[in-house]
Amino acid sequence: VERLKALRRFAEDRLKPELEAVEGSAAVKVSGGYEDEVQVLVDQQKLAQLGLSIDMVTRRIRAENVNLSGGRLEQGMQRFLVRTLNEFETIEQMANAIIATRDGQPIYLRDVATVTRGYKDREAITRVDGREAIELAVYKEGDANTVQLAEGVTERLGELEKSLPDRTTIRTVYDQSKFISAAIGEVKSAALLGGLLAILVLYAFLRDARATMITGIAIPVSVLGTFVLMYAFDLTLNIMSLGGIALAVGMLVDNAVVVLESIVRKREHGLSRPESARLGTKEVATAVMASTLTSIAVFFPMVFITGVAGQLFKDQSLTVTFALLFSLVVAVL
Repeated sequence: VERLKALRRFAEDRLKPELEAVEGSAAVKVSGGYEDEVQVLVDQQKLAQLGLSIDMVTRRIRAENVNLSGGRLEQGMQRFLVRTLNEFETIEQMANAIIATRDGQPIYLRDVATVTRGYKDREAITRVDGREAIELAVYKEGDANTVQLAEGVTERLGELEKSLPDRTTIRTVYDQSKFISAAIGEVKSAALLGGLLAILVLYAFLRDARATMITGIAIPVSVLGTFVLMYAFDLTLNIMSLGGIALAVGMLVDNAVVVLESIVRKREHGLSRPESARLGTKEVATAVMASTLTSIAVFFPMVFITGVAGQLFKDQSLTVTFALLFSLVVAVL
């Protein structure tokens, strides 16, 4: 019990302030072990004999143990904050607090109660590998990056390990950033695989390596342009935004295929390459633009959704919209 109390005290006094100082950390919650508590065990019979009540004892303890703001003091260009400090520093000071007087004689808290240092009733017990442990849960700020926060916490824990008590170790039990990193990696792989499959399908239908290469260029160019707009609109790479890119990859070549097919058809009619490009693009430009705007009309309104759903799908809808707009520009120009 004493060791768990000491570890809990060390976690609250030493580890918690250090982890809260990490950039992106909003709060650190300590749980497990035994939390210190000063216990006042009142003797009801002694209270009754002296004509006192529990409420009177409680009020006197609160009145004697204060830490209040006393205003401010201005002196020239300097301003000083004034506080009233009268907190108990030891158990003995608390036990010697005067709670009432009878016949001119002071009645001390120790006369009607026993003051001891104990611990709060435990609502949960934390165990690691079957042994009791102290848990520190780090909560991030709303706009903080989870992966960067986890890296900062891990680095800070490496520094704090040097100051740990004997026979004490720090272990990471759950790291949400690993799930996020793995999910983002899976989305990246899906986007790359989707782009490759789209190019292979194009080649299977076009049977022309040059035409396939020209059409396939629309994918990386549109993705790079999407990243530029994401940076301009302060959108980060996360599961939803990368999911939007993966969703749009298969749609990026649609416009290029339609325009290329129109140009090839004009070329087969005997027109020169510049003329075929100009007339072929002009012929389908309206249809391609209408098709792209129709797809954008499906995704873009999600930007105006409020609440949790809006926070989830805003990045995805904007990413798909940016990708489709760039695919249209690439196909027409």
